[in-house]
Amino acid sequence: MVYHKELKRRRKQEEDSGAMQAMQQQNREVAEEQARRAAKSGDKYEELLAEGTRHASQQDTRREARACREAIALRPDKPYVDYNVAAALSSSGHFVEAAQRFLDASERCQVGSEVWAKATANVFEMLRQKECAEVAKPDWWNEEGLKALSVSVVRVAPHATIAHLMPADVLKGRSLACGEGLRSSAELKEAASHYERAAALSSAPALKAFFAHMVGQCRAEAM
Repeated sequence: MVYHKELKRRRKQEEDSGAMQAMQQQNREVAEEQARRAAKSGDKYEELLAEGTRHASQQDTRREARACREAIALRPDKPYVDYNVAAALSSSGHFVEAAQRFLDASERCQVGSEVWAKATANVFEMLRQKECAEVAKPDWWNEEGLKALSVSVVRVAPHATIAHLMPADVLKGRSLACGEGLRSSAELKEAASHYERAAALSSAPALKAFFAHMVGQCRAEAM
């Protein structure tokens, strides 16, 4: 019951301002283009990508993830499919497997690419969930490593909400790797600036409100 309530809450955040409907329409268009390419080439890999995207447009994350897993089995060297599987698993609340898939995508992508940055930020977001407390962490899972990595992530993907959320949560101390010590005034002010940017980039009112709340909290603590 708790799991389904949390999943419903997350989906409600995504649906708040029509963002989900826009994403579904975009996925439908991408799926149609992928299906046309697959029909022309007869490539099973392309067919599976189209199938996965079509299921994504219907919010059927279970079938989306299944199609993407089959695509990975055919072409294990393609990091983008790992990212799609991870996103589907994350949306359906399967954080442990999503964390591993995002990590796979991050490690297979070219360091410094936008997909690398988003995948890395999502690894952090998954691993800081309580469901992933016992999951083995990457070498950079320590406070100094996370601070340095989050700077690179924002530099590469400055217009991605998830990219700003990583340094915001690191500097605020909202991760298992950062301990529970007091944060400096400078760290809290910088965290506030990233939460503020995340709020500006987000299209969901519920998320905007949460990020704005975190801005106020960080600034109050910095005082």
